[in-house]
Amino acid sequence: MGGIQTEMKRRRRKRSAYSLLKDYKSTQWRNALSSISNEYLKIKIACIVYWDFYDEENKKCPVYLKKLVQSYDKIDPDVFHAMFEEYEVVEALLDIGYTTRLSKRRSYQQEDKNDY
Repeated sequence: MGGIQTEMKRRRRKRSAYSLLKDYKSTQWRNALSSISNEYLKIKIACIVYWDFYDEENKKCPVYLKKLVQSYDKIDPDVFHAMFEEYEVVEALLDIGYTTRLSKRRSYQQEDKNDY
């Protein structure tokens, strides 16, 4: 019986912070993004999360994220991308649970060989 319990414990691995993001509700996203004071950066992070976890047909996308993503279309892209640096995107993604490697990839920064 001890062998079965040990095997069950091995199977119940803790999910990574990144894998938990998909299950976030609007309030959780609001809390996760609340530390980002730059509204343009907050919208950028919301767009990345939306692209990574949801699609246009997915009705499970939290309302808070949807609103941020919709606001992206109202901003001139040249102005939008001039309002933050790519390293800020990396830092914000790391703060919400993305891995270093994925944060750099999603922000379009080059990956270091040490990140593998």
